[in-house]
Amino acid sequence: MLKLLCSGSALACLTGLRKAGLHHGLFPLLDDILDNQRGTPFITEALRRTDERVRNENA
Repeated sequence: MLKLLCSGSALACLTGLRKAGLHHGLFPLLDDILDNQRGTPFITEALRRTDERVRNENA
């Protein structure tokens, strides 16, 4: 599961898993944060920045 977060496409992967209903239990802490409206912008920005950083390292 960690590879999903370090793939350079973490935001897209997590969004896809949530839309498909396959996210339950994979990342319990993220589920709690994303279920809270105030936590979504924080996680979205953190994953966006992580994806950018990973892509820059692999370029």
